[in-house]
Amino acid sequence: MNLKQKCVCLFSAVCMLVSMYTPLAYANASVAQLGQEELPPPLLSSERPNEHVTRAELAAVLTRMFQLPLAGNTQPKHAFTDTNDHWVSKQGYLQAVVPKKWITGHVNNQFLPNKSVTVEQLLVSLLKGIGIAPLTATAIDMNSMQKLGVSKEAAPYIAAAIERQLIPEKLNSYQQPIRRDDASELVNYVQLKHIMSNTAIDIQASNSIKGETEFTFNVQNKSSLGCKLSFGYPIQYKVVIKDAAGHVVEDFSDRAYPAVIVENWFAAGEQRTFKEKVKLKPNEKYTVEFWFIPGEFTLVDKSEGLYQKKTIST
Repeated sequence: MNLKQKCVCLFSAVCMLVSMYTPLAYANASVAQLGQEELPPPLLSSERPNEHVTRAELAAVLTRMFQLPLAGNTQPKHAFTDTNDHWVSKQGYLQAVVPKKWITGHVNNQFLPNKSVTVEQLLVSLLKGIGIAPLTATAIDMNSMQKLGVSKEAAPYIAAAIERQLIPEKLNSYQQPIRRDDASELVNYVQLKHIMSNTAIDIQASNSIKGETEFTFNVQNKSSLGCKLSFGYPIQYKVVIKDAAGHVVEDFSDRAYPAVIVENWFAAGEQRTFKEKVKLKPNEKYTVEFWFIPGEFTLVDKSEGLYQKKTIST
C-alpha cells in the first residue's frame, strides 16, 4: 500500500468515526434542527427529544423544509382565535403554511398550536408538500390500510407513499403522537428517499489529445428539496469500467469529493460534476458503471447509493 492509499484509508476511517457520533437527522427541516435562531430555546429538540411534536412545530418544519417565505406578524385571511400571541403566528410560520393547505385548522376557527401531531398527520403534511399525488379509491387496499391503523382520509396519501417506498417498512403506529427525535428521523427519511428518486445521473465520454478517454459524470438533484449531508462524511463516488467480456479494466473505488466538507448541502436543482481519465484500447466497447454515494443516502437504505451505467465505443 503506497502513501496515497494509506492517506485515503486514514481519511475514510476518520470520517467513519465522526459519522458514528453524528445524529441521523440532518435534514434541513428536521425537528432537531428547528429554530436555534427562529424558535425559542425551550423548543429545541436537543433539550426535549422525547416530547411530542406540536402542530405549531409542524408548521415551522414545513416552512423551513420547503423554504416558504415568512409573512411576518400578519394574520392569515381567516385568522385563528388561539394563535394571536403564539410564536407560530408572530414569526410567520402559520401564515406561510396555511394557504398551502398542507395543515389546516380545527372547528371554531382554532388552530390548536400546542396539540400533539400523530405520525399519520406528519406524513400526510409532508407528502402534500412534496407533491405526492394521492391514489384513487379503487387503487387502495383498504384492508391493508386498516391493519396499519391508517385513517380513511389519510389512506390515499399513505398508500401512494408506500407504493413509492417513501415510508419505512417498520412504520405501523400511525395514530400515535410522534416524538421530536422520531419525527426528525422520519422527516429525514422521507426527504432523502424523495430526493434519491429524483436524482439524475448523466455519463459522457470524450477522447483527449493524449489518447485518454475522459469521463464526465453529472449528478443533478431534480427534486424541489435540498438535503444536508453528514458532517465529516465525504460524498463519494465509484467508477468501474469493464471490457466487452465483462472483465474489469479500471476500478476507481470510493473517490472522495473533499469540497463536501465545506459544501455539504445538496440543493434543489444542483448539479455536481465528477471527472476521470483513463487509457482504453481503440475500437473497443466498454461498460462504464457509476455510483454516487453520499453518506446520508447510504444511511437511508443501506445500499451502495445511486447507480447508472453506460456502454461506450472508443
